[in-house]
Amino acid sequence: GMTSAPLRLVVEKDGVEVAELVANIATGEIKWESIYADNPVEDFKVPSAYADYTTKPLKWLEGKRYFVDGASAAAQSFRIRINAKVRLAGAAGKTVELRAFDVDDPTTVDWDSENLVDTNGLAGDDNRSGGAYPGDNGSIHEGTFSSAFLKTTTVTLDANGEATAEFILSQKPGNNYRIAGVLNESASQIDSLQVTDSTASRYVAPDAKPVRGFAGVISPTLTIWRKLNVEIDSMTAAPTGPSIESNVVTGQIHYYSHDFPSTGKSAVILDTPTSSNDEDQYQFGVLNIAGFGQYQVQSSPFNSLSSYTLLINEAPGAGIISHSFELRDDDDSYLLEANLPPPLPQDTNHEAIIEVVSAKYSPAFIQVVNANRLGLNPASSRRIDFKLNERVMGPGPAYASHFDDAKDLTDTEYFWAHTLVFGYQSENSDDGDPNYQPPLQGGTPKTGALHDISRGYSVVYIEANREKEFGYVSPQLLANPTFMRGRHVEYYKLLYGTVAHEIGHSPGKQWEDTDHDEGGLMQSGGSKIDIDFTPASVRRFRPTKSWSN
Repeated sequence: GMTSAPLRLVVEKDGVEVAELVANIATGEIKWESIYADNPVEDFKVPSAYADYTTKPLKWLEGKRYFVDGASAAAQSFRIRINAKVRLAGAAGKTVELRAFDVDDPTTVDWDSENLVDTNGLAGDDNRSGGAYPGDNGSIHEGTFSSAFLKTTTVTLDANGEATAEFILSQKPGNNYRIAGVLNESASQIDSLQVTDSTASRYVAPDAKPVRGFAGVISPTLTIWRKLNVEIDSMTAAPTGPSIESNVVTGQIHYYSHDFPSTGKSAVILDTPTSSNDEDQYQFGVLNIAGFGQYQVQSSPFNSLSSYTLLINEAPGAGIISHSFELRDDDDSYLLEANLPPPLPQDTNHEAIIEVVSAKYSPAFIQVVNANRLGLNPASSRRIDFKLNERVMGPGPAYASHFDDAKDLTDTEYFWAHTLVFGYQSENSDDGDPNYQPPLQGGTPKTGALHDISRGYSVVYIEANREKEFGYVSPQLLANPTFMRGRHVEYYKLLYGTVAHEIGHSPGKQWEDTDHDEGGLMQSGGSKIDIDFTPASVRRFRPTKSWSN
């Protein structure tokens, strides 16, 4: 906030304006200055792309912001000390009283009605802070001037009319502050400022505007943000040669049974098993018999007697016996028609993923950071081996998965970090085979007696999300470019929604069903990216000590 002479000083009695004086107050300002060259105070503007991923206006997020995170993954302290620099032209040598105000949370009314940060809703002076945090000089108290741990302090202006006071910030995203200053001979002016009633006089709003009637200077609002560093890892591409892992089986037709299990249908017996353990793994896949053509598989039963058996609707005849075949599952269907890339690896898509997810976490004053781009997740350690079916994690060592094999970053109180890993599909019971089985789209494993402690990574299954979005597409719609372009868009909305949902499971130390009860983007089964987190989820994100707790 800048002020310029002359200032209009409003005189009130019982809240009613009765006179107006003109005071020649020196021009001046209070501004926030970081003490770290690599961590400046930012003038944040909401990226225009955010509008594509949220249903809510986010203009209220804009303004001065400051990240209090540690400088690196090895940090052992926050960067919560900042300078408030006051300047009053023509007042060299004079003493200035400074006072800090916890202004209202700037969140719009439809969010803050559920008290996202402040305990009394649309009023200030109530940041949910926790009070004291460990620092390099013992315990320090947020929201105070470090010289005395008080809300007020005095400084003496130098020959240039300037002075600096060190201020201690909160570590929690969404907390915010303004600092007012006035010459000591007018110190009573500062006593009239308040942040709890926007309808009363001398109200200090959560913005950069001057306070009407205040004959002093006041800083713009500074809001605390946190960074969530996300490393993105991925399974490698599926093997290209025929194998159960690649969903392709080759061999020869061993036997054929006509009109089985009913008239017009056939059972084809192969010389190679269709699966080692999965019922109907190849349902609706394609059986290509050399010299005869292609046939859609209706069922591929699995048990000790029938793992070599396929059921088809056609009757190609006994002449197929001893002919070679290729059996290919319907996984990865429609990629070409929907203009989708190969499913894996996905770590090359990290820029787009981070941009979209950032929009979803911004209402919690959390900036999602691309750890891949920053070099915190080297390309040499982003890949894990492909497995056709891999569970997120089981309840004990015997059921451990390898989804965290390439994990580089460790989450701490000072440096939030999380790993996102792309896999193909979950274990057999959740992989969408047979096709009527709902596929598991992702998972965030939690351990502990209450299954409430995150292991620091989330899994998103590429094939499961494709299968959920596309299901079965008729030949007529498959040939309709407009329809398939629409499916392309909806698929990515589902995929990115699953990413944001799974990352959101990590903080808060609660069971995943409790997370789901928050609704919105955290509802059971997830949502597409144009659904927002509810206030309940934002309340859980903001006060978390670390992302994995």
